Amino acid sequence: MHIRPFTDHDYAGAVAVMNTAWPDYPETEAEWRHNDATRSPKIKWGRLVAEKDNTIIGVSDYWQRLNAYHPQRFGVGVTVHPAHRQRGIGTALYTALLEQLAPFNPIKLGGNTREDYTGGVRFAFANGFQEAMRTWESRLVVATFDAAPFREQAAKAEASGIRFITFAAEEANPQRNEKLLALFNEIDLDVPSTETPTPVALEDFERRLSDPNLLADGFFIALDGDEYVGLSQLYNSEGSDDLYNGLTGVKRSHRRRSIALALKLKGTDYAQSLGRPTIKTWNASNNRPMLSINEAMGFVRQPAWLDLVKVLGEA
Repeated sequence: MHIRPFTDHDYAGAVAVMNTAWPDYPETEAEWRHNDATRSPKIKWGRLVAEKDNTIIGVSDYWQRLNAYHPQRFGVGVTVHPAHRQRGIGTALYTALLEQLAPFNPIKLGGNTREDYTGGVRFAFANGFQEAMRTWESRLVVATFDAAPFREQAAKAEASGIRFITFAAEEANPQRNEKLLALFNEIDLDVPSTETPTPVALEDFERRLSDPNLLADGFFIALDGDEYVGLSQLYNSEGSDDLYNGLTGVKRSHRRRSIALALKLKGTDYAQSLGRPTIKTWNASNNRPMLSINEAMGFVRQPAWLDLVKVLGEA
């Protein structure tokens, strides 16, 4: 076994390792290539692979978050093929990753793993990571969801003057992306996180909007007059028929008017029209308002994800 930098020829092998280790969240080579090709120039990132007999058996990587940017803070991940665990490969990958990061003088590392992946939890704690927050994954079975009990409550949003459109329907609006960015940056301030949020620049935000998995007809915007006041995004998954619910949020000035519920119902209607089996979403354990909406709608909690941090130094 040896560890080396990731190359352009390694996508298929690395994706295969990840899909074997995380079968609930299958990805494709095309998705990886798009994500790598559209990263912001300001973001430092890298990837290593562990190889044996010309076969990739492990992957490690580091990255930075645009909406919580600090030049010395990094996200990290280590994944080993299940058939090759308990042999020191994860430790070797993590050690090599730290060597790659050393020139950047990192002061804090972050990562996550699911609580029922006990091997990963033990590995993280053994390497000095601590739990900083928990995030609930929840799933909704689309075919059996009945929106009728929620229609009257959601209608209150429109009765108060709110109207709803899709990202696709706003394509001709030259201000669309700038208005969405302002809304995103404002809502992001209230999303629970282990890091301090930072505003995203327009050019970087538009890279996100270029994601081919972002469903233009499943991206809903709430308006009060011409003001964007809420949004909810649905993403496709190339590796499965499931949909992923991205950010759902409403400006502080417009909360408690059933706008978030109405946005979520727009999403379930759209998912049912496509015949998709499941919507997956994630919410911090202390995000009680959104968790309450999901629970009422019938989203079923899955094992929690542990958000982990390791402090290496001071800024």
